[in-house]
Amino acid sequence: MADFFNILFLFLLSTVKFLFVPFLSLLTYKYNVVLSIPVHIAGGLTGVYVFYFLSKEILILWGRLKQKYKIGKNKQHVIVNSNSRRIVKIKNRWGYIGLIVLTPPVISIPIGTFIAVRFYRSKQTLTFLLISVVLWSFSEHAIIYLLQKVFHTI
Repeated sequence: MADFFNILFLFLLSTVKFLFVPFLSLLTYKYNVVLSIPVHIAGGLTGVYVFYFLSKEILILWGRLKQKYKIGKNKQHVIVNSNSRRIVKIKNRWGYIGLIVLTPPVISIPIGTFIAVRFYRSKQTLTFLLISVVLWSFSEHAIIYLLQKVFHTI
């Protein structure tokens, strides 16, 4: 029963903090790669799907609220805070491809997916995010597996 809750925890954690799950599953819980990779990929894909469609709905709702209450019509200046500055910095520095590549490990899945939906309305965005999750999962597990082999032989 404890294994079920550990796997559920790893699944839910990989929907938001994708980078940490292989370390937890392989090093802390001592699961093998065959169990860890599917849980990691399933959680990441679920996170991308949920936050992709949730972000679209939030943006649609925000557009309706702006129209209804005429928010932003008579703007004098743009209010800049640390979050908006960070989002624009990521968008300008890395662009579309950089955002897709950096979303699972560096930027969290919810934030990266929201930025992708907000600024890049392409039909391939969801597909590229899903591919990025799968590739990063295999890459992270391979790196940890190789490091385990190297340090166990020394």
